[in-house]
Amino acid sequence: MILKVHNITFSYNSVNVLEDITFEAGEGEILGILGPNGAGKTTLLRCIFRALIPKQGVILLDGRDIKAVSRIELAKKISVVTQENVIAPFTVLETILMGRFPHTTTFKLFDYNATNLVENVIEKLDLREFLERGLNEVSGGERRRIHIARALIQQPKVLLLDEPTSHLDPNYKLQIMDVIKEFTIENSLVTIMTLHDLSLAARFCDKIILLKEGRIFAAGTPSEVLTPKNIGEVYKIDVRIVEGENGEILGILPLKTIRDDKNEMVALRNPLL
Repeated sequence: MILKVHNITFSYNSVNVLEDITFEAGEGEILGILGPNGAGKTTLLRCIFRALIPKQGVILLDGRDIKAVSRIELAKKISVVTQENVIAPFTVLETILMGRFPHTTTFKLFDYNATNLVENVIEKLDLREFLERGLNEVSGGERRRIHIARALIQQPKVLLLDEPTSHLDPNYKLQIMDVIKEFTIENSLVTIMTLHDLSLAARFCDKIILLKEGRIFAAGTPSEVLTPKNIGEVYKIDVRIVEGENGEILGILPLKTIRDDKNEMVALRNPLL
């Protein structure tokens, strides 16, 4: 399975939000889409799952234009976790099981063929204690994990995630990314996600696209893209790259400092990093 995005341009009210976006993503790898607010990350993701129609360009899934794919077939191939997760009057378990709807022949909440998969996802995302609660009875971070679980049990070919670690505590950020990485490799998924956390992107993404003002500023491996020069030009902040023995990026630290309540110098807590 290969997803190709070719020459995509998208406009809101005649103002281009995306211009000439071209890339491809293959099986078993995570592609991270990075960039500051307003760079076009979410818009690009919405074009890929056909929530938005580009002004020009084409998006191909295994050589087929996604505009020619039916909604039902598209739901079997692509699962999406957006930032706007609606709080519906369902339990956590019912919400998770909705991921099986594209694969069932009737409107039912349980697909016995996916029992092991459902159990596995629930355990890996630490959701068992919430299953009988209403979706309105859990926190924003817990809802994030629930909707990611729903997307995973959908068994897609392409997994699209818009800021999958938002609202999550640090330990759950790592847990979520570990699970996504594992499922991507084991199931040969094409996984594309937007992220603000550059250190997480460097650690878990195989390839990265860095957007600036709706255009691709840089693309490649994390070490090729996430350089102090590129980050400085796109995010307007100076950083230090912490590397491991093999040149892998272990962390991205801002160089600016502020004083804390004890008048001690501490690293600037920049939300982008």
